[in-house]
Amino acid sequence: MGKWIQADSTQIKEFAYDEDLMELTIHFHSGGFYKYMKVPVKIFRGLQAIDSKGVYFAYYIKGEFTCQKL
Repeated sequence: MGKWIQADSTQIKEFAYDEDLMELTIHFHSGGFYKYMKVPVKIFRGLQAIDSKGVYFAYYIKGEFTCQKL
């Protein structure tokens, strides 16, 4: 897993991406950790760049990729 990136978001606390495995791990302010599999790097880069990370997550990630609660 890559290094944790702090998110300035009310929903997402931090996230990390493993480019080799194409896995995005998100730590939510609610305390949950979720790993999303087969996430293209462009989706990760979009999450990094956008101001509204919660909206981006809901639109581009949630329900679009297989996920595992950690």
